[in-house]
Amino acid sequence: MTNDVENAACPHLDAVDEQALEALFFSARTANTFAPIPVSDQQLADIWELARWAPTGANTQPLRVVFVRTDAGRARLTAHMYEGNKAKTASAPAVAILAIDTRFHEYMSALLPFKPEVAQLYASNEALRDASARLNASLQAGYFILAGVCQVNGITG
Repeated sequence: MTNDVENAACPHLDAVDEQALEALFFSARTANTFAPIPVSDQQLADIWELARWAPTGANTQPLRVVFVRTDAGRARLTAHMYEGNKAKTASAPAVAILAIDTRFHEYMSALLPFKPEVAQLYASNEALRDASARLNASLQAGYFILAGVCQVNGITG
């Protein structure tokens, strides 16, 4: 007996084109310099909107993002950074601080409304909550980076 699910094509998914593959996987690299081109509020909102709903375990969504765009904000941030990263961070038109919300379970009633017991599971088990937050925020950070690459390269859904 064959498994139709395993053998079926995914008709609802289009193939990723060569331009997108190139931008997302082959030529994407860590930025060490930045052009003096402003980044708009809309561009930052678009990046976050694309990244924020990507799948995570139990839909926990523990990543939190703060955007720093002012000279004063960058100066405050770079004062706490490794010396080798200060100059490039100070020159960036926008900086995203990615953080983990270890109290993500407080939002589970909205994020996973059909399984309210999941919030209690995380609330009662700090080790599980912290491990899940780290794993899923890291996953979301990857989505965030890919969303930024899409924004820069004009790749839209």
